[in-house]
Amino acid sequence: GGFIEHKTSRLDAFERKVAAERKLKKTRQEYDNIEGRVEVENQKEAKLTGELNKKYAEKLHLRNILEGMQNDNKKLAKDRDIEESKQKNNEAELARLRAEKEQLVAQIRSIQSELRSDLVDELNSQDQTELDTLTSATTDLRSKLIDTSKLRAEAESKKKIIETELSTNLEKRAEELQQELNSQSQEEATEEFDKEKEELRQLNEAVSELNEQAKDAEATIDKITARHRKIQMELEKLKGQESDHDKQLQSEANNVDKFFTTRNNLARRVQDCRIKIRNIGALAREEYTKHGSSSIKTLMGKLKKCNGQLGKFSHVNKKALDQYTSFTQQREELLQRKLELDEGGEAIRKLIDHLDQKKDEAINRTFKGIAKHFKTVFKKLVPGGNGQITIKRKEDLGDSKHNRSTENFSGIGIKVSFTGGSGGDRLIKGLSGGQQSIVALSLIFAIQRCDPSPFYLFDEIDANLDAVYRRAVADMIREQCSSAQFITTTFRPELLEHANKFYGVVFQNKMSKIGEIQREDAQDIISQVEQTV
Repeated sequence: GGFIEHKTSRLDAFERKVAAERKLKKTRQEYDNIEGRVEVENQKEAKLTGELNKKYAEKLHLRNILEGMQNDNKKLAKDRDIEESKQKNNEAELARLRAEKEQLVAQIRSIQSELRSDLVDELNSQDQTELDTLTSATTDLRSKLIDTSKLRAEAESKKKIIETELSTNLEKRAEELQQELNSQSQEEATEEFDKEKEELRQLNEAVSELNEQAKDAEATIDKITARHRKIQMELEKLKGQESDHDKQLQSEANNVDKFFTTRNNLARRVQDCRIKIRNIGALAREEYTKHGSSSIKTLMGKLKKCNGQLGKFSHVNKKALDQYTSFTQQREELLQRKLELDEGGEAIRKLIDHLDQKKDEAINRTFKGIAKHFKTVFKKLVPGGNGQITIKRKEDLGDSKHNRSTENFSGIGIKVSFTGGSGGDRLIKGLSGGQQSIVALSLIFAIQRCDPSPFYLFDEIDANLDAVYRRAVADMIREQCSSAQFITTTFRPELLEHANKFYGVVFQNKMSKIGEIQREDAQDIISQVEQTV
């Protein structure tokens, strides 16, 4: 019910909302897909970065290994050269030892041949003694020869090593030094010496100048230091004076605070005296000049006497006049507030009456529209029948204002006739299940024409209807589907004639599955159900 703005369609708004939600859903899906791809690319990038770092570490490791191997190769090459030189020395020594061995073997053979000869027997005792001596001396000489050969071999090997080092390092260094010496002539050396000597002289002069500048700087620093000390002493003296001034200012500030405190106390006393004088009331003019010539002592005595007389009236409420004035002012404020509240209450009551009137008009207008459409829809669903909706009231007061008020409404009554004529009107309680379904559908379609909704969901509304009524309901849905969407579930063929989308629900594997089907498939399913029933 209520006011309907025909300029804006709720169905169009709902369609725009659905389209916007679809677009938003699509955009979110695209966003999610993009985020997924970005995440995948980030993972790939992180993986490639990790692999790159790993490859770089492996490269550094291999480079270190390569440098180590190169150093090892250089060391091995150096060791190889040393071993080759040692091998050459050993080969030469071996050749020499072999030659000596052959000589010794030849000598041994000659001596043995001489020993095996018969001359021994022909020697006398003196010769025999000399021969023995020579034999022992020969043995000693042979042992000494062997030791000497070993020492010679060691000396020659050391000599070869020294010669090798000399040829590989020292001779090359000597050649380089000789080349450097040869590259510079005597004249160039002399010129260079002169230049160095000149530079040394210039450096000595620069050092002297710097020493003089340093002395000047030290003197300047001494002067500045003395001046700084003097300024520091003056600063400390000024700080002492500043501290003394601060103490004086603090003392003066305390005195000023005391003065202002005394002044405020005196001002309050003056104010209190003025209030007391004002409370006394107005005095005659002569009263101000009557006691002008009296002394303070006389006035104080008179004041004491007056206070004693006033003490006799201590039981009297001295604040009665002030309380009367205050209560009178409060009464006037409360009366003014009551007047404002009465005016506000009257305005609120008028507003409530106006809103009640608008509410009653809206309800009556909506009811009349629904009743009109209900009558029209019922005639279309039930050819030859008629129906009407009436308002039930608590009491019938004729055409009075209270009778038209919604406060007097107690409910809605529906009277229908499926055969025509006024004598056949019946209430809802006296109708069958199918007739009650027709009345309910008529009311729904009537409300839709007054205040349409975006969509309607019907669950087997034709289960208790005859074929004629099912066809009439199908025609009514087709007529009103231009302003709303109808979703129905059915096992009857009539509602399939005007439908444009079909969905089949199948129970498989203990689960209900829904899928879009064609009109022929839907008709086959309904035919199978009717045959089963």
